[in-house]
Amino acid sequence: MKKSRTDVVVVGAGPGGSSTAYHLARAGLDVVLLEKSPFPRDKICGDGLTPAAVHELIAMGVDTTGWMRNRGLTVIGGGHTVHMDWPDQKSLPGYGMARARTDLDHALARRAVEAGARLYEGVTVTGLRAESLQGDRVCRDMLRRLQSPGAQLDLTACPDLGPVLFAAAARAYGAVFTGTRRLRIKESDRVAAMAQELAKLGVRVDAEENRVTVHPGGIAAPREVLDGHNDHRIVMALSVLATSVGGTIRGAEAVAKSYPDFFEVLQALGIRAEILP
Repeated sequence: MKKSRTDVVVVGAGPGGSSTAYHLARAGLDVVLLEKSPFPRDKICGDGLTPAAVHELIAMGVDTTGWMRNRGLTVIGGGHTVHMDWPDQKSLPGYGMARARTDLDHALARRAVEAGARLYEGVTVTGLRAESLQGDRVCRDMLRRLQSPGAQLDLTACPDLGPVLFAAAARAYGAVFTGTRRLRIKESDRVAAMAQELAKLGVRVDAEENRVTVHPGGIAAPREVLDGHNDHRIVMALSVLATSVGGTIRGAEAVAKSYPDFFEVLQALGIRAEILP
């Protein structure tokens, strides 16, 4: 890509990124939308669309003809199954939808382009700037704070950092994390998942509604297989710990959602990582 200037650069052409690019372009801004993988490309999660999401898609002019509709949710967990219909709201459609990310993401990216955004595929973005507006920019500061005892960190604005920060705290002096409620509604219940897996490494974790305490005491090699809980961030967090104490992680292929070459990068850093079928 040749050097150029623009008003806004959106990194990641998933539903959020493409929708942001669409609306900014419609507002008259010069927008560049960057995506690491060429379209069409799949994602592991996110095929379900709530009535609110359907409403936004229709407002954006996305053609949903032929998309599968549904009347509600079926929630399965803890030995229970609960069926819930979508609420009746005049401002929203009375149905949800399901569409594979292969089609959904591509359709949204096309709408962004039609609105005037410039899409570049196969682009890797490096060099996070300290003054970036990206929420995860705080990772460096939080990792630095974990190198001292008594750290207390608020994850309200950056919940996706939770798993790796829990891992870092376990490896250092422990820590108290607040603002953790949203971690329970990600690809997995990330609070419960990390507490379960850290216990296998000899680390005690106390989990409350909106607070997690990782107790100090050091980590030990696991005596059983670690579980990735079909969650890319859990797998990567456990892998960071495994670089120091060893271990086998079940379901490691979940990294394909966001970082397909994660283990190859670890190997390039001199870490021995064996990928098993």
